Amino acid sequence: MIKKLHESGGGSRLLSRAVEHSASQLAAAVDAYVRGELMQGHLASETELVDPAWHVELADTFAALLTELADAITRTRGDDGPSDAAGQQAPHPAPDEPPNGRKADQAALSLTTDESRTHALQRWEEMLVALLQAQDQRAVDTAHHALEADVSSGWQRQLAARAARALLTVDSHQYLATVLSAVGKDAALGRDVALCLGASYSDFLADLEEEQLAELYRWLSGLFPPEDDVPIEGVHFVGPEEQTREWRDRVLQSISSRGSEQALRALTKLRDEYPSRVIITSHILRARTNLFASAWSPPTPVELAALFEDANRRLVRSERELADLLVEVLEAIGNDLPTHGELLWDRLPARVLPKSYQLKEAWLPKPEPALSAYISHELTKRLERRGLAVNREVLVRPTDAYGAGDRTDIQIEATMRDDPVKGPTPDRIVVVIEVKGPWNRELLSAQQQQLAQRYLPEAGTRTGIYLVGWYPLEQWTYKGDYRRRRVAQLSEHALLASLETQAASITRLDALTVPFLLTIPRPHRNSDGT
Repeated sequence: MIKKLHESGGGSRLLSRAVEHSASQLAAAVDAYVRGELMQGHLASETELVDPAWHVELADTFAALLTELADAITRTRGDDGPSDAAGQQAPHPAPDEPPNGRKADQAALSLTTDESRTHALQRWEEMLVALLQAQDQRAVDTAHHALEADVSSGWQRQLAARAARALLTVDSHQYLATVLSAVGKDAALGRDVALCLGASYSDFLADLEEEQLAELYRWLSGLFPPEDDVPIEGVHFVGPEEQTREWRDRVLQSISSRGSEQALRALTKLRDEYPSRVIITSHILRARTNLFASAWSPPTPVELAALFEDANRRLVRSERELADLLVEVLEAIGNDLPTHGELLWDRLPARVLPKSYQLKEAWLPKPEPALSAYISHELTKRLERRGLAVNREVLVRPTDAYGAGDRTDIQIEATMRDDPVKGPTPDRIVVVIEVKGPWNRELLSAQQQQLAQRYLPEAGTRTGIYLVGWYPLEQWTYKGDYRRRRVAQLSEHALLASLETQAASITRLDALTVPFLLTIPRPHRNSDGT
């Protein structure tokens, strides 16, 4: 009956009408269909058309089949004795009492191959989900029994894993604690449950609260520590463990995407527990950005008046707006450089040059720290003293330019001025500027490996500017400088294009970097003597 309705396209609607007239007949048909299909090694997928909530007799049939399927799946080969819903061996029934509530004229389920057991396991899970959705307490009891059973056998662990997934599929918010409590008692069971859930995490993450998601991350990262991840490049088959490790990281993404105070608190706790995991800090920044975005307020009349009075002034409400302001200021610095660019060049008089040079003087760029110090000075003068950010106090925090080097070059902080209505506000926006000379050996890798992956998380921001000082090669007349030979292999336009392409790929790391080439000329005579 079930199979014919499916083949004819009758579907669930006709079956729901049929149950009104003959619930007993439909329940018997479901029972016979499941037994027949599974014992022949088929999947019995047509039971998806039947909802046990339609009638109590259908619910009774589902409950009885769940018990008998669990017994058949977990039964050891050669053992015909029945077991309870948890897979535990049960006493043999009296001769006139069929096991597991099965009627006397029904054949016992016998699954003789791994394929038939796999099909039965899938059907058991889907029927369990249907009965849970019908809010039948027997389904909850069946799932609990499976989780609490002796899971020393592989099939029993698979049954427990499917029970865990069924509970979380139906109501992850209610049952997460139950599942985590059960899997915490057995490492092998926990791993099987995690691998089983890895392919279907998106179905239930949205229903969990932020702290529940954090607890889920703790469990998953305990089973699959990020420190043990091995990147696999190129086209390849994504196996269960790789899926589960991706799920672990997507749990963090699910938390940060909420953009709530609860998300920030949960992620901050995780960062304190796992201080070496930079990815958690990255998600804290994302959560903070989302929180600020949701709390956006329009400019006040006073701020609007300040904007109208000076076209160079800007509102700064986000890291991106601060970065945009900084790029504008850097462009202005670049426009002014031709008048005093020699400050960033070193002049060598003829007396220190080799005689073969036959020059009155030779020029070469100053070291990177001098450029960094100059940029810090100009930003301080233009941002702090002129107040270009109308709604924030902007501070330029350079490091010791000639100090030990493995750190941020310049850090720009913008903090809210006291709001006349709200009072002091705590938010702080940061953009990091990394300064490089074009001769630097790490020129083409530092934007990602230093700025995006290390300096931004350490500074508590997602946004940075990668500034490269470009010294025109034709004005770099001291050809004995080893740095010049490196730069001679580069093209200004090709370099910028390469860095911009790299910046586009960095956005996948949940970070924003802006490449900026600052041309640094010096006063010089043209070839015509002018």
